[in-house]
Amino acid sequence: MVAVEIGTYPISMPVSELGGFVLDSLEITTEKTVARFHQEGAVQIITPNLMLLDEYGEYLDFAEFQDNDYDRATGEIIITQYFRNVSEEDLSRIKKVGYFTRTQRLNEDEAITIRLK
Repeated sequence: MVAVEIGTYPISMPVSELGGFVLDSLEITTEKTVARFHQEGAVQIITPNLMLLDEYGEYLDFAEFQDNDYDRATGEIIITQYFRNVSEEDLSRIKKVGYFTRTQRLNEDEAITIRLK
């Protein structure tokens, strides 16, 4: 897992040498957090991970459930995590977000060239 500090956006979150996600904004309230991403390059999955972490990179399990949305017109990915019984003090512990990287690369050894003209 990779941890990145929050506060200044956008935040690049590369998941492989071919691409990743960019966290464009993160809104956090005692009811929910709303993260807005877009994709850059090639990724294996369409929805990025969103793990809220403390200053030491420890996972903060505040989410009761999560809703993922993808806007096909704009390419925006919206992850909303809904909380229950989370205080302002709990939220003040959120200093980073975490995500997983994946092994993904172009297989140049087995490339096929197709002449188009």
